[in-house]
Amino acid sequence: MTGELAGGEAKVLWLTQRLMNRLVAHLCQTLERPASDARSASIQRTFEQQAAAAALMPQAPVQPSANVPQALVQSVDLTVSPSAVTLVFKDEAGEVLAQLTLAPLLLRQWLSVVHGQYQKGEWPTSAWPLWLEEAQAAPSATAATVWH
Repeated sequence: MTGELAGGEAKVLWLTQRLMNRLVAHLCQTLERPASDARSASIQRTFEQQAAAAALMPQAPVQPSANVPQALVQSVDLTVSPSAVTLVFKDEAGEVLAQLTLAPLLLRQWLSVVHGQYQKGEWPTSAWPLWLEEAQAAPSATAATVWH
């Protein structure tokens, strides 16, 4: 994952498939509200995910220089509130590498991008919930989208 920090500098974080699968499961759970009718809840989640993906505005990818800091993420602290989810990426020593705070719409969009990277990297998508898989399979979620 390559990103730009608040100060404008780029940073590259490497995440294993095992860690990402666990993270994806927790993040998707934060978007799942309890409902009495499981089928209608799944349809609603799928619709919300499709709408978020459709609202995603293309951006130029972050281009790290050759000497940009890189680190392997060993753990992610997750803080959930009604208004946002905060991810704190940490290294082996527990030092904070980066922090990412996402409102629900941005979380859905980020998950769409990550799901696209799973597909591009040919990683199994078994960790992803069915409602998100269905949303990503919809033509509007993938048409003319550039993943980076």
